[in-house]
Amino acid sequence: MKCTLKPPLRRQNSFDALRLLFALFVIFNHSYALLLLPDPLEVISGFRYDFGKLGVTGFFAISGYLVTQSWLRNPNPFRFVLARALRIFPAFWVALLFSVLIAATVTTNAYEFLSGPYTWRWVSRNALFIWQGFGAGMPGAFEGNPFPGGANGSLWTLTYELRCYAVVLLLGMTTLLAQRRLMWVVIAALTLYYFKSVMNIGLAFRLGYYDLYLAFATGMLIASSGYRSSIISIAGVSLCAMLAQLNHLPGDHWWYAPLQMAIAVVIVRLANSQTLMRFAFRSGDYSYGLYVYAFPLQQLVIALLGDYASPLLVCLLTLASTFPLAILSWHSLEKRALRWLQTISIKLRFTKKLIPTGQP
Repeated sequence: MKCTLKPPLRRQNSFDALRLLFALFVIFNHSYALLLLPDPLEVISGFRYDFGKLGVTGFFAISGYLVTQSWLRNPNPFRFVLARALRIFPAFWVALLFSVLIAATVTTNAYEFLSGPYTWRWVSRNALFIWQGFGAGMPGAFEGNPFPGGANGSLWTLTYELRCYAVVLLLGMTTLLAQRRLMWVVIAALTLYYFKSVMNIGLAFRLGYYDLYLAFATGMLIASSGYRSSIISIAGVSLCAMLAQLNHLPGDHWWYAPLQMAIAVVIVRLANSQTLMRFAFRSGDYSYGLYVYAFPLQQLVIALLGDYASPLLVCLLTLASTFPLAILSWHSLEKRALRWLQTISIKLRFTKKLIPTGQP
């Protein structure tokens, strides 16, 4: 007997619109950064925050919320891992090869560049997430640009996102994710680590980019315990930051932890509303394609423009060239991978229903 049930592949919602906005924030920031210039938000904030940080924070907050909800709805480890892999890896691997090909178009010796061991070592190590050299470790790539060697600087965040997925999986498999009090412990531990790092206290274990983990954990807290718990957590963290400043403790970034958490709460709340739905594309979610393909095209635009390169011109030309690629990636690659996942999930549920209860 065949299973013919085919529910919609995806529902249009405000999450799509926000993810698209965050991808645009990252592209906008990189249009400045690749010219070694600060973006407007970076200048306004006194070089403490920028549009790229805001975009990545938004991605992590939404991921923490949606991934946790996904596990709570269907606590199946096989499906969880497969869903994350099919969403991340296909376009990611293509983006690695795409970065090499784009870099080869403006290198002085394309044959030497494509046949060199360092180029393909960059691809292989990044493809397996065993190297932290995302974006800045490809010798010979964009040598004449203000940011030489940067082949795809957007991909480094995926390493940290996969680590967050692994934590969700671990907590889910041990049934701890369903316990609301646990997320309070996670938030408290991350906040304590952050405060210790602000004070520059020696730590045996170094946790990079804890600000992104805080955004992800806040999304997890909302999914498992609701907005009230997250607001209480922000109030507690803000109180700790205020007491630290009142007592003149060393460090000047006490505000960062509560700010990241507050941004995450606002983002998830907006995403759960219908306010931004009209700004999303009904035909698909193109944010991931924009995110993974834009960086090498930005480098290419800068190389071709030379002295005429300006941040806004680079941003506009990058968007014009990346959007068609993102649309193509969604319909020819990403959508098919999700459809395959959906087919497998339906068959698994259908097979489970066929097995009589009480049988070994």
